Amino acid sequence: MNLLRRLRPTALIAGLLCAYLALTPTQSRSAQAITNQDVIEMVVAKVPDSSIIITVRGRTSNFDTSPNELIKLTKAGASEAVINAIIQASLSPSSEPSSGVASSSSALSSQRITSESSFYVMLPANGTYGGREYPQSGTMTAQAVVSALSTHGTKVLLGPTIQEIDAALMKARQENATHVFQPTILNWEDRATEWSGRRDRITIKFAVYEVQTRKLISSTVVSANGRFWTFGGIHPQDLLPGPTQKFVDELFR
Repeated sequence: MNLLRRLRPTALIAGLLCAYLALTPTQSRSAQAITNQDVIEMVVAKVPDSSIIITVRGRTSNFDTSPNELIKLTKAGASEAVINAIIQASLSPSSEPSSGVASSSSALSSQRITSESSFYVMLPANGTYGGREYPQSGTMTAQAVVSALSTHGTKVLLGPTIQEIDAALMKARQENATHVFQPTILNWEDRATEWSGRRDRITIKFAVYEVQTRKLISSTVVSANGRFWTFGGIHPQDLLPGPTQKFVDELFR
């Protein structure tokens, strides 16, 4: 008994030391920039969206917002709100740019997008889900953007092939366009809702660049879900007009 009593303080000290050593790496990591992988780990661990967003906004970040990386985030289960927080954080001065394209968090009103502006709309890659590619989904997404922009009387040119942003900016300059509109399909689910009970879903990233300055002036991620009872008449492409028109309308305000 006396031996046990003498060992208890030693065991306590050892336990506290182990706890300190275990916490030290975590404390060191807190000073590092948060990345896409950090967000994915939080999503997989079921951390609430509100907590993830607070972390994203409150930490120095080094996010990669390229289409492929945003698709990975979407497939990992990141919500629209979380992805938008990441995009906004990537525009802040404290974050490191993920590409050679300049970025800006300036208000849209300072860019003076009007009916006199002209747009070069990029053709996105087709959407996929569960390893299946949906033919023409890229073309339908680009056409939805063209239709939305056309309601404002602006000149619109649709890119004929899938391009990288640098090539699109160069082509837009050649065509005397003032802006490049880049849609990216992050998720495209065409479900047999009538018998599966699963709704059609889309998640699209919209990004707008100013050609002259090569600056990203607006970027967001939009999502839409189909109805449970569709009677065979609703498909993912039918979900495009609403959120696309809303985003476009905001550009001209």
